[in-house]
Amino acid sequence: MADIGFRIDQSDLVKKVDKLVGLTSKEMISVFNRSLAKSASQTVVKEARRDLKKWLSFSEDSTGETARSLGVKSARKKPLVLVGGRKGKYNSQLIHILDQGTEIRTTKDGKNTGRVLGLNFYLNAYKAKVNSLESEMIKNMNDNYLKKVVKKLE
Repeated sequence: MADIGFRIDQSDLVKKVDKLVGLTSKEMISVFNRSLAKSASQTVVKEARRDLKKWLSFSEDSTGETARSLGVKSARKKPLVLVGGRKGKYNSQLIHILDQGTEIRTTKDGKNTGRVLGLNFYLNAYKAKVNSLESEMIKNMNDNYLKKVVKKLE
């Protein structure tokens, strides 16, 4: 993941919940990360993609590849979920420029390359969907927790 977007770190929550349930810390982190990753991708990332596509649709050459490069990644050993540009075959190097913008830049020769105004689609999507993100996460947390407990009892 690139250093853009936002991160959700809930170490304290997992430690408190860990005391109440019969799952190990590793199992609780797995439940938490799956729940939050699914919730974030269903709410915030979809909203950010929609906003970004709206801005990029002005271009005749727009393929939607940049919007598809928005994604969610969860940590393996920590209760942490990152939302941002995906690496690999995706066009993630452009995401941070479109989201945050740039200052006026010049080349080594002194030529002005201009500046890019930031669209702030991550922040707008997060603000628009923060309430539904919380309710979606609680729903997913309950589903994933029950699945993990049933699997442990089998």
